[in-house]
Amino acid sequence: AEKSIGGVSEITAPRHYIPTPSISVPQEMDFSAETAIKANSTPKANLLAGLEAADHPGQYVAAAEYLALGRKQLGPSGWETDRQLTLQLYSEGASLAFRTGDTNTLNILLNEVLSRPDLTVMEKFRAYEIKIIALRASDQFHESLTLGLDVLEKLGLPVLKDKPRSIASIVVEYIKTKR
Repeated sequence: AEKSIGGVSEITAPRHYIPTPSISVPQEMDFSAETAIKANSTPKANLLAGLEAADHPGQYVAAAEYLALGRKQLGPSGWETDRQLTLQLYSEGASLAFRTGDTNTLNILLNEVLSRPDLTVMEKFRAYEIKIIALRASDQFHESLTLGLDVLEKLGLPVLKDKPRSIASIVVEYIKTKR
């Protein structure tokens, strides 16, 4: 499996979201002397550096800078020239924004990925996962569940629809569980 910024995947993450202090994850970067050195690297190197820095909670801002620089280096044409790298830079940037509580950047990056008609549902899956978990973390349980069911349906998996239930049938089912 590809390395990604931890703490988001339901498979590998703790069962409960522990919010971290909100910090601003940069969309664009200041090109200081330190970032000028990074500017000579490739977008792939910036992705790897961002993933490495994201393993250390004190390095979230540096990780965000690496990912933002990688996105900037690819530019808008990145989706045509290196689709997988661009997708990973956006998805991991959204994951990092979630972990730091930067909902503005989170929404911008997720919307960019999820609005792309040329990406398959499987390619968008990581972005969907992050969005579902972010909705759940912000107490939007119904929206989270609805989005999850929509994704399952888009993947072609069977989804049980809610059928109307009478109060009598609910009481009968409740009594069955008490036996």
